[in-house]
Amino acid sequence: MGRIETSGKLMEYLDEFDILFPLTRAEAEQVVGYTTKSGYTLETDGHGQLYKVDMESGDSLETDIDQVIDAACEQNYKMISDTRDYFKLSRHSEWEVLSKTLEGLKADEKILNAAFQRTYFQKELRGKIQEILPPVDITAGRRSVR
Repeated sequence: MGRIETSGKLMEYLDEFDILFPLTRAEAEQVVGYTTKSGYTLETDGHGQLYKVDMESGDSLETDIDQVIDAACEQNYKMISDTRDYFKLSRHSEWEVLSKTLEGLKADEKILNAAFQRTYFQKELRGKIQEILPPVDITAGRRSVR
């Protein structure tokens, strides 16, 4: 198996196997970084199948880029939530460090959200929303339901 340890390797993997999921270098860095922070590495079998491998046990699970991005977004969300919770319980002397940590996580969130917008999860969500809400046209400042 080939290990995907850097953003460049992830982008090479997507290109080599013609996976039509464009990632910017910043998005790829965040995806690889959050995957590693959560205790996993990414590997490929050389035929295009992507695996998420547990760093401790070595167990591997078949995955795809959409699932990897979703997991990175979830990891980021959890870290933001945990930092906010800790902020409420912390001393005033810790606020500056926590504030900077939260700013960094929120910057990461913007990058990850941009990648998530291209996943099939987001496409499915948009489809479900369109089934529930009526289409709306906005013309000259007026809204009308089709």
